[in-house]
Amino acid sequence: MTTDNSGKSHNSLLSNVKFDPIELEDRYVHQVYDVIASEFSSTRHSPWPSVLKFIEAQPLNSLGADVGCGNGKYLTASSKYYATMKASTSSTSVQCKSIVATSNFIPIAAMERSPKLAEIVYNRGFDVVIGDILRIPYCSERFDFFLCIAVIHHLSTMARRIEAVNELARILRVGGQGLIQVWAKEQHGISKSEPSYYVNRKTKTMCNVDDSPESLSKIVEAVPGTYLHLHVNGTEFQNTDMLVPWKKKTHKVTDQV
Repeated sequence: MTTDNSGKSHNSLLSNVKFDPIELEDRYVHQVYDVIASEFSSTRHSPWPSVLKFIEAQPLNSLGADVGCGNGKYLTASSKYYATMKASTSSTSVQCKSIVATSNFIPIAAMERSPKLAEIVYNRGFDVVIGDILRIPYCSERFDFFLCIAVIHHLSTMARRIEAVNELARILRVGGQGLIQVWAKEQHGISKSEPSYYVNRKTKTMCNVDDSPESLSKIVEAVPGTYLHLHVNGTEFQNTDMLVPWKKKTHKVTDQV
């Protein structure tokens, strides 16, 4: 959420914003992820079930792209799944058996904005390129499917989010499929009376956020003239755009959601 100097607040970041979105994203997203990459990666090891279901629904030997691949956990999950598929089909098909012998590629291209996270992906044995979701370094209509998981909410204006979706659509072949997932302000179930899944989480491993007293209920001037609320760990998201503090072992940085 943004708050102007008059104290009036807005539920979302508008397209005709008066701040520099590139500066804000560089300071509170890109620089932050490079600082916390190692610790962040250690908390991102379990693939989301809905993403795995999407990957498993893709035909064998489809070509995909993971745009904003983070530490590469879906590349790992995909490689294990396709290896299992090839092993099971090779026992019943001579043709598939020959494919297993000659084709051992990971059918997902990886792109990541953070050089530090990209280094982690590379060290895990995957090819990865450093790129920007607003200028995806792939040819148009190249992929059968794409993943874009927990990326677009880091863009600070509606116009940039729409531009990112258009870029993702550009690289997709006609008839292809894409999966976009973002953090939502609404964390309840079907009924608002149901407890929030996010609030009821008993562990902080998913978001190693800082819940120290000094981080509570603060509004910070993210960039000149633009104010953002700090999210409080274990509470509902009060606004659609907030900063989530990340507590490192040695010092504290903030990350935008």
